[in-house]
Amino acid sequence: NNITACDGADVWLHEGFAMYAEVLYVEDQLGYPMSIHYLLERRRGIQNRRAIVGPRGEYYWGFEDAYNKGAWILHTLRSVLDDDAMFFGILKGFQREFGSQIVCTEDLVEYINNVTGQDFKPFFDQYIFDRRPPTLEYNLSDDKLLYRYTGILPEFSMPLNVLVNKDEVRLQPTIVTQTLTIPDYATVQVMDWEYLILKKENPELEEN
Repeated sequence: NNITACDGADVWLHEGFAMYAEVLYVEDQLGYPMSIHYLLERRRGIQNRRAIVGPRGEYYWGFEDAYNKGAWILHTLRSVLDDDAMFFGILKGFQREFGSQIVCTEDLVEYINNVTGQDFKPFFDQYIFDRRPPTLEYNLSDDKLLYRYTGILPEFSMPLNVLVNKDEVRLQPTIVTQTLTIPDYATVQVMDWEYLILKKENPELEEN
């Protein structure tokens, strides 16, 4: 409670950060794989029934998903940035910058944009102000991975890593079906332990 949320609708600024602090404690004490296990257990409780942040001044409390989903959103941001020094600098810097102040989610987004030099508003619009996490549809054949996002807002954009024979490959999915050529009969894993996404195998996906 170093900062105070501007409204009950923004309570995830308390609870999501606190939950992710638990994750980081597990990572520090037991290692990253155990922190992922902890996160995956928390993901079971995510409901996605309504946006975390809704109308302000209307007794809208985001408690339902503020804890587990809030933590997963921060974990997803960490994976997108792919730069732990920057990510942890954001966590600490935001608390220093706004300590003992009243803040809204938009203040966090603006702070992240200033630090990174990127526009993360579409990211938070999708994850915080909309109830739906993005869905990655995919179709895996002998030598190709076809993929696209569905259920996303028009401006949303987020890279996503997959493992191809245990080598990380960063994809840039959009609503347009894309193709990744892979070695014959390669093992492909969508790294959904690092991103809050839904996965859907779609055998009807075709190359454009």
